[in-house]
Amino acid sequence: MKMGKCGEKHDITLFLLGSTDATLDNQQDSKDWYNKGITLGKLGKSDEAITAFDNAIDVNPQYSLAWYYRGVPLKKLGKSAEAQKYWAK
Repeated sequence: MKMGKCGEKHDITLFLLGSTDATLDNQQDSKDWYNKGITLGKLGKSDEAITAFDNAIDVNPQYSLAWYYRGVPLKKLGKSAEAQKYWAK
């Protein structure tokens, strides 16, 4: 079965969002949570992206990219002042 670029992208997104949940719970890997947050943000799922970034920060409080990108969906939700707090970290 041959799939076009759109189908491949969709499959990758489903893999990132679906099949990795159990792995993330077991491994507690901040990089995986960060990547999931980025993917969710690109899909416009701001609340879920925030949760993923929170999980990355819980695992590794020194993960500066997770702190920064946690502010991005907040800004999209109209919470610019709160986003600034995360960008300052």
